[in-house]
Amino acid sequence: QGLREVAGADLETFGGQAKQQSAQARANQWAEARSLVAERPLLGWGLGKSYTYYRPGPNVFEDAQLTHNIGGDLLLRTGIAGLALFAVAMALSVHGGLQAWRYSENNLVAAFSLGLVAVVVGLLGKGMVESLFEQYRLVTLLGLLLGMLRAATTSLSSSSLSSSSLSSSSLSS
Repeated sequence: QGLREVAGADLETFGGQAKQQSAQARANQWAEARSLVAERPLLGWGLGKSYTYYRPGPNVFEDAQLTHNIGGDLLLRTGIAGLALFAVAMALSVHGGLQAWRYSENNLVAAFSLGLVAVVVGLLGKGMVESLFEQYRLVTLLGLLLGMLRAATTSLSSSSLSSSSLSSSSLSS
């Protein structure tokens, strides 16, 4: 009986009415934000744009500035242009970190680069379900991590990169 109560509590935690209402509120936020993005798709609305959505739990309409999604926040605030620039910057940073991991002659730099890539990707994953931009500690952490990734990337000498590329291409031949 005790185990069933614990299992029932876990099921209630993950599938209870409050969770369903929270999910519906989030879906309502995204629907409203999507309609605003459709009005200004290229450059967005800028900082401070608020919108109203229905929150089913307390049965109220609420004002919000966030979408709880990094892509949605960027689309709403900066449009497709801002989202594209952010995506390119993140892709180049992760690619550079992976290059530093793969081609660094210093094992410490290689391990550090891989760890930084993992944390950056984890923060971006967290940003898909929770706003990062309004949490100054997380944004500061992301900025510091990206700066360290850049330092690790620039620590690669061009000779180590070209010699590693040559050796890998000669292996495939």
